[in-house]
Amino acid sequence: RELAQTLAEAGHRVIVACPYVANPKAPLFEGEAEQIGNVEIPVGAATLPFSLYRRKVGDVEYVLYRDPAGILHQKTYPTHKVGGKIYSDSPYGYVESIVLSQMGMYVARARRINVNAFHFNDWQVGLGPVYMEEIYRHDPAFAPFIGAAGTVDIGHNYAYQGVFGHHRKRVGSL
Repeated sequence: RELAQTLAEAGHRVIVACPYVANPKAPLFEGEAEQIGNVEIPVGAATLPFSLYRRKVGDVEYVLYRDPAGILHQKTYPTHKVGGKIYSDSPYGYVESIVLSQMGMYVARARRINVNAFHFNDWQVGLGPVYMEEIYRHDPAFAPFIGAAGTVDIGHNYAYQGVFGHHRKRVGSL
């Protein structure tokens, strides 16, 4: 939230698309927000419906999404297991990642927002830049809103999952 607020204070219009978590750990999700529409996100050969809600915190507009059945995004960081696997590695976790990776583009189209840049934060939205480039950037329904947008992809805390050691090579100037 600090990056979004800092960018907003610098004069940028900042809109954050994120799940409307059922069991929140942050005040952002407490109480009801204003419902502003609906979108359907493709997952495989089907689509899943989501309701969109708006909440303003400081200078940042948050567009929260919730599936009407209340199946996805039950907790901010779920630790329970599904079928013997941690939630993130279950089909539910995969579907959440697919939805979250595309949601910003659907919010831009639904709200008719001309986007300068998408910030994809962490592994859960790792497919976002791929979806954008391979599917949405040149789609006539999306191009007027995201066709010229850049992407920023930030990953952090890779060692948390034990996939990488603590020694990493520095790449670029960041």
